[in-house]
Amino acid sequence: MNAPLNKVGRAFLNFLEIIGLREERGAENDQLLSLFKLRYREFRDLLSANNELLEVIADLETLARGDKPFGLNLLRNKAIEAYASTRRMVESLQVISDQRYPGLQDALAAVEPRLVALFGDREACLGDEWVLPMDEVDRSDADFVGNKMANLSEIRSRAGLPTPDGFCLTTAACRHFIQAAGVLDLIGERLGLAEPDDLDAAAQAIAGAVHRAAVPEDLANALLGAYDSLADRLGAPPRVALRSSSANEDSEASFAGQYATVLGVRREGLLDAYRQVVASFFSPKAIFYRRHLGLDDEDIDMGVGCVAMVEALAAGVAFSRDPVDAASDHVVIHAVWGLGAALADGRADPDVYLVERGGARPAVAVRVAHKTVELVHDEASGTREVPVAAACQDAPCLEDREARALTRHVLALEKHFGRPQDVEWALDQQRRLYLLQSRPMRLVSTGEPVEAPPTIDKEVLLEGGTIASPGVACGKAVHLRPGDDLSKFPRGGILIAPSSSPDFVQLMDRAAAIVTDVGSAIGHMASLAREFHVPTILATRNATKVIPPGTEVTVDAIWGRVYRGPVWQLLTDAPVLDAFMKGMPVFEVLTHLNELVVPLNLTNPRAPEFAPEACRTLHDIARFVHERSFAEMFGTGLLIDDFRSKAVLLDVFLPIDLYIIDLGGGLETPPGAKKVKRAAVKSYPLSQLIAGMLHPAIPRYGPRAIDAKGFASMVMRQALRDPYQDQTMQDPSYAICSDRYLNYTARVGYHFSALDCYCGQSVSKNYVTFRFHGGAADPIRRARRARAIAEILSALGFQVDVKADRVDARMTKREREELGRTLEMMGRLLQFTRQMDVAMSSDATVLTLRDAFLSGNYALDPSFGKEA
Repeated sequence: MNAPLNKVGRAFLNFLEIIGLREERGAENDQLLSLFKLRYREFRDLLSANNELLEVIADLETLARGDKPFGLNLLRNKAIEAYASTRRMVESLQVISDQRYPGLQDALAAVEPRLVALFGDREACLGDEWVLPMDEVDRSDADFVGNKMANLSEIRSRAGLPTPDGFCLTTAACRHFIQAAGVLDLIGERLGLAEPDDLDAAAQAIAGAVHRAAVPEDLANALLGAYDSLADRLGAPPRVALRSSSANEDSEASFAGQYATVLGVRREGLLDAYRQVVASFFSPKAIFYRRHLGLDDEDIDMGVGCVAMVEALAAGVAFSRDPVDAASDHVVIHAVWGLGAALADGRADPDVYLVERGGARPAVAVRVAHKTVELVHDEASGTREVPVAAACQDAPCLEDREARALTRHVLALEKHFGRPQDVEWALDQQRRLYLLQSRPMRLVSTGEPVEAPPTIDKEVLLEGGTIASPGVACGKAVHLRPGDDLSKFPRGGILIAPSSSPDFVQLMDRAAAIVTDVGSAIGHMASLAREFHVPTILATRNATKVIPPGTEVTVDAIWGRVYRGPVWQLLTDAPVLDAFMKGMPVFEVLTHLNELVVPLNLTNPRAPEFAPEACRTLHDIARFVHERSFAEMFGTGLLIDDFRSKAVLLDVFLPIDLYIIDLGGGLETPPGAKKVKRAAVKSYPLSQLIAGMLHPAIPRYGPRAIDAKGFASMVMRQALRDPYQDQTMQDPSYAICSDRYLNYTARVGYHFSALDCYCGQSVSKNYVTFRFHGGAADPIRRARRARAIAEILSALGFQVDVKADRVDARMTKREREELGRTLEMMGRLLQFTRQMDVAMSSDATVLTLRDAFLSGNYALDPSFGKEA
């Protein structure tokens, strides 16, 4: 193939063609079409990379609020994703533009070393030892032994507080085991592309392979040798607990209840117990939780602690601050007879102690529970339940002096670690206290306290229970039990369950709220609910009986009530989330990372400084690439100069200029046409999208005259005001299509939307993906519009992910006609929601707009559906 002509040569040939001295190009046009298709593939890859970067930016902006837990590994992964996406964008633009932007490589090169300096070389910092005694470990070894064992060892070796003796099996030992077992390839094959529906099978296959694998002889010898040394120190072979200790666990992310602990292990059971703990890394709930945090499934960082068992007379959890009332000035202690595991999974009703934080002899207030069973060691099964002696059933587990001693330990840990702590403890048969675990607490503040609950004129279905995670939410009640299929739980549903379970973490990204009959505010699920900011009420005793499935309810997890129907008075007053991450060392790393990734300095594409040399962040580079990619593909470059007959303007009344490029079979146009009518569109997906955009019920002339005091009038004034006086509102939109393929990209004002779909006769090939990002209003209003769009898309049958003001949705494997109907609705949605972010004045507008769209009330007419 001959090299493409330069611009002057192309212009001369165009001139000859215009005056009739050159025939229309046949083979050359075919070559240009092939070149166009090649460049369009690069353009699609560029857009995909841009979407990935925007998702990272949305994640980083969410983390910057400081109310969501995260660790250094997550930030490292986000930095890698952001850089890789930006680099792909730069490389694609260079292909599209014939390498006309060399300055972009320099801009990338300036950012890269600063990103590397933030994190360093993790692998070079880790040693290769497999076993370390606890006395030789502290917090600085967290990446090597995991946070749980690093914290417990720090308590023993640095804080000087009582803990059981033991040793750490390092993350290097786990990697050695996994590599020797040949599991790494299986992880890549089964988890790399696993969708939620396939996750259980993939996880079971990998965990099964770990269970069947032999522990390498050298690692087995090291493990057994460390146990023998522990037995020598204690004077007898102990029963031990093997506890998970991931490098991310018990840090800013709790991983509560996600990994295994094996209790009461003898020497002969050590290897089996070790395999069991490592295999729990690949449980479906753990995989989901890691993906929620943005962690890589192949980054296997499982340390394991081997700790001498405490023969517990009583055990429990202590909080240096009240976990659901940050304003309280008490240490909160929960205690049960026997092992504390029954408390963590919500099976036991504990004694509750409130101990003043100050004073030489602080007051102790106790609520003594009626305790009928306790959990004890069992040689065969590890643990079993036994009846509590009659004399102890209504007796407090701790004496006042023991509660005060535990309070001193807990406050010492808060001071040592520099933030409120969640501490597991045990009291042995000689009534000696031991600390078993300490991790950072997550606090939620509900704002200024009030003296009485608000007066609500709604039916109360349920009142009482324990507030585990404060907040208010509305949705339809969905009844589930632990062990049910969680993948079908609908977005926005209210989970109603007989008991709490950490397995429910797999639906916490979709659940609006959780209500259970049984559970504890200090259990694993409660901790996870606070982490996900899901309003949660536990221990209601009868929620499953009094809340019918499918009923729309409002869960008030501030006053402990469930109302029938939406209660807007409550829904508009969301709780204030505590920015507990701010001030922590990892938050400082986030701040520096955001400085390199998030800020956008290049805002005006028409300004002289809009150039590679002015790029200071990855967002700047991406903004420049994104802007120039459209110009290169659809503006004044090779393809428009030589192949402009392929780009035509759709001649219909829309508030956008829509240009169409036909890849084959998408348009029926006369030669040389610059505009086409709607009838010329033969692409099935594009014709359906246009039909929705032109739906007669969607106003295009401005708001109708309605009550100026009404909500609808306010929304319509702001949503449909003419925004196109601003040059940024006049950027063209593009549809690239064939008879059954469509890629639609629009930049309207300050938001960006992209729709990509294939709609043919083969159901297995059919799909539609949609992405939306940005807006002109403040971040809160933009996020509300994103949530409203997500609500509508979910109702249309999409799988939806929404982060801040970004929405990603997809639908696959649908019949052609069903997908066509969906595309028609998408056309309506694009027109209905344009510039509506400025009108999102409260959280109530999210559901109002959803219901208006789904009912066909596109004009937001308050009289819609009412009889005259």
